[in-house]
Amino acid sequence: MAHFANTLETLQRSIKKISEEVKNLKEKSSGITEAESPVVGFHGHSLNSSSERIGQASDSLPFVETIPTSLRNNIIQGKNINLAQLLLPHEIEESKFQDSEGKIVILKNSSDNRLLRNLTISEFILAFTKFKNVMCEAYPWRRAELDAYERDIVEMSSMTKGSYAFYEYHKAFSARASALLQQRNIKIDWSIRDMKLYTTIFSGQAVTRCENCNSISHPSHFCPKVKHTSAPNTNRYRSETVMDKKGRPRTYHKGKEICNNFNGNNGCYMNSCNLAHVCTECKQDNHLATKCQKGKQKHENQGNT
Repeated sequence: MAHFANTLETLQRSIKKISEEVKNLKEKSSGITEAESPVVGFHGHSLNSSSERIGQASDSLPFVETIPTSLRNNIIQGKNINLAQLLLPHEIEESKFQDSEGKIVILKNSSDNRLLRNLTISEFILAFTKFKNVMCEAYPWRRAELDAYERDIVEMSSMTKGSYAFYEYHKAFSARASALLQQRNIKIDWSIRDMKLYTTIFSGQAVTRCENCNSISHPSHFCPKVKHTSAPNTNRYRSETVMDKKGRPRTYHKGKEICNNFNGNNGCYMNSCNLAHVCTECKQDNHLATKCQKGKQKHENQGNT
């Protein structure tokens, strides 16, 4: 009995000692000032300095494309992307409704006509730049590859003036590259042109040619066969290169200027004319432009559009 009493007394002293230690710890913790206590910031990190509590200047941080997270992940994963999505101000909204069984059904609103239109070359460059920046955040070594692809698309666009063939090529190329990566884990080098795809899309397309010499190596206003002036006056430059002295447009056939007098109502009055006596519309030498059926049909079509 005496042994039991001694054990109980020892236990009571231990409990009292523990209580006093807990009380002392509470008093010490309550004495810590606000300046000494750590401030918990984003993701649980402690922010002790005043500059860390306020944050960092936005313009001191790296550039980040502000696009939806889901779209960013799709780009990085190599999925096929509609570039028009990168030009929209917000992510396409999702509509939710509850069916008869009480289940929540999510429908993506894909009826936005802006997603169906072909992009112009300037719109393509803007959207593809965003695509390229996101991709290169994850894979920096792909910058040169995607730059080369963009240059190739711009070249395709310059070859077919007014055509969207360059964008059709991009959509087909992007879809094929994504399918090979997702289905067979085969990576495609975007800097290498797909010649089979290119010839399929561009065959039959009217190639942009110089209106003066019919060359595809330069635009009309850079033609070396046209007399250029060094004068800064724009009107003078235009009159000496594009118009003759009577203000009529100059046209060329096989590197030789076509005679506007020959195609006029009164015909050419020169005894020895050095200009080409061919029709300005179809380049045939057996009739004038005013009698050209091809030119007449062309002007009728333009009037109907």
